[in-house]
Amino acid sequence: MTPEFAGLFKNAPSGENAKKALDSLLSKEAQIELLKVAFRRPRRNDIKVSEFVELPELVDVKVFTLDEANASKNRDDFLANWAKLPKAGDVPQ
Repeated sequence: MTPEFAGLFKNAPSGENAKKALDSLLSKEAQIELLKVAFRRPRRNDIKVSEFVELPELVDVKVFTLDEANASKNRDDFLANWAKLPKAGDVPQ
């Protein structure tokens, strides 16, 4: 379970238990484990990603405009390179 789409409903019958579950999922410890085993970036801003996995910090990621025609033309090369990247659950030895 990941917290990307987690939320609480006002006046839900299990509201307190749902809040406890969400608090647990968003805890620093849980967010670090999700980062380490599934490469899920934390929702918290007090976790330095690069201390746990070989991923850049978001502030260091360059955003660019995608040339869709070029991307379509190079689709097969892109997919071959993508297949070489680490997968969720891959744990370094």
